[in-house]
Amino acid sequence: MLNDKDIQIVQVESPATGRGHRDCELIRFSFSGGEVILEVHKDSDDTKWEIRFPASAFKWYGEENPAREDWKLGVPVMGGFFEVKNSPWVAEHDRVEPKFPGKQMKHFIYYCYDDIFEFMADRFEVYPLES
Repeated sequence: MLNDKDIQIVQVESPATGRGHRDCELIRFSFSGGEVILEVHKDSDDTKWEIRFPASAFKWYGEENPAREDWKLGVPVMGGFFEVKNSPWVAEHDRVEPKFPGKQMKHFIYYCYDDIFEFMADRFEVYPLES
């Protein structure tokens, strides 16, 4: 069983990573071909990005939702794009439903202006959108 000391929060280096609280605004959220897709506008450099997660599971909640769990993990700042290493969510999923042979599932958290997304996926891809 993991304890809180095992969990590590690492900022994801990506051009779509917000640099602070409410830096990225959600433009569109969609599903296509087994992927969850976010389209975001990053205010700090006025760019738009599409982020694709071949997610096996995801959570989506508002910033003011009292049920949100990101703060329990110790995310260092509000805003940005993070990977949760040694995630209890991934560990529980692997224990209960190990359906992804050959895939190393990861836990990602992406913050938008008023929305917070958590994804369980083995990877993500980022593409620029025209501004």
